[in-house]
Amino acid sequence: MGSLFKKKKSQPAGLTPQLFQELCRDGERGDQLIGQGKADEGQQILGTVFRRMLEAGAFDEFLLAKLCLSSILSSIVTDRVSTAHAIWTGKLPGPPGKLYAVGINAIETGVLDLRDTLIYQSAGAFLHACNADINAARKSVDHVMRSVVDGAVEHMPEAKESFVGHWKYCLTRVYDDDPAPSDLYSQLGAVAKEHDITVPDRGKLAIIKPSDWKTETDIVGVVG
Repeated sequence: MGSLFKKKKSQPAGLTPQLFQELCRDGERGDQLIGQGKADEGQQILGTVFRRMLEAGAFDEFLLAKLCLSSILSSIVTDRVSTAHAIWTGKLPGPPGKLYAVGINAIETGVLDLRDTLIYQSAGAFLHACNADINAARKSVDHVMRSVVDGAVEHMPEAKESFVGHWKYCLTRVYDDDPAPSDLYSQLGAVAKEHDITVPDRGKLAIIKPSDWKTETDIVGVVG
């Protein structure tokens, strides 16, 4: 005969410092796989990080921000632009979408370091380039990438050439199916000249590995 009493469901343990560090290590591994061209495998690991937070019953703003950044990069690499755009705009469908929106808000309010912020902004420039409104797309790409290149020159000099190539790639994408204006690269050229950076003949999408998944504190801030 079955028990007369139902077993009580175990309560979520919460996001302990130990689990936080484990999730950081998993996130690192996901980023490494994405950087090695194994974006699908990397994304699977990122999904595991999200699920383990869900099981813990607590969501850390820093981890959510890192998940959003890495997931956007992974989606761009695998040509899932609509998914990257949905995460970026906080419109990912379903319950997870609300949590990813928290992660995007955390990025926008400065939870991540400067390196990750510049990488996030460069990914945003690519997503702006996919806008069907050509004039708005070009204006946004120039605005965002000018700031990214300026920031890279001062704080991330090893990536400044990559960002210049990324800027050109994004502008070229804006006009994929339309005649490009003769002054398309005017702002890019001016900024590159100002910083003594050579503009490549062909632009290239820059997918740069984000910073390590670690912080000075064990837990930055738990949401919900």
